[in-house]
Amino acid sequence: MGCVIALNTARPIPYTGDLNLEYLGLDKKSLGYDFEIYNYTPHLASVVHLDDDIANTKVRHLNTIRDKYDFDKSNVVLIDDNYMNIQKAKQNGFSVIHANSPDCGIPNIDLHSIIRE
Repeated sequence: MGCVIALNTARPIPYTGDLNLEYLGLDKKSLGYDFEIYNYTPHLASVVHLDDDIANTKVRHLNTIRDKYDFDKSNVVLIDDNYMNIQKAKQNGFSVIHANSPDCGIPNIDLHSIIRE
């Protein structure tokens, strides 16, 4: 569909190795391009405000993706299960999907909406 997919995760770098990206179809062979992972790197000064720091980091990564591909912010979508991350991305002009289904995935109605567009 001509989309670029990147993983914008709160997992620190050492903990992304347990993700089976090939199983998820998120490997270079399946996607046809190098899949990018944007990890969370905690800032020592913000350990007290960890959730806010994670949300701000995800927004910075969304801006990096937007700049790299010269996308309009509304065409960059954050799919996340954490409501604070969703709110922060939305406040910064990005499109969002709150992945809050019981299976911790994308609700079917949102998935069908993405596929149609």
